[in-house]
Amino acid sequence: MIGVIMLLRLALLHKELKLTSYDPTYTETIGLHADRIRLLLLILLALTVVTCIQMAGVILTSALRVTPAAAPLLTTRLTWMILLAALIAVGSALVGLYASYYANAASSAAIG
Repeated sequence: MIGVIMLLRLALLHKELKLTSYDPTYTETIGLHADRIRLLLLILLALTVVTCIQMAGVILTSALRVTPAAAPLLTTRLTWMILLAALIAVGSALVGLYASYYANAASSAAIG
């Protein structure tokens, strides 16, 4: 449930998050509060980490946060970066789960 709420928040505030990330001074100039938007992003990040830790564990959560960091190497557009990061995370989790199933190993070790 928390994941759905976070995705909705990201979808609703996509333009504001993009503007704040790109140019916080302009964000303040047009009347938006860049600090509040940045704080909201940090809160969403913290909720994501807490949710992942409850579901997958500490080491696996760390691994799932590091792998999508390759997205900025593949594109410079923020929207594509977000989509690529999500696809890389889901893809690495699925590959790890299949590898652990066929290798008869622990899934957390195969995903991480």
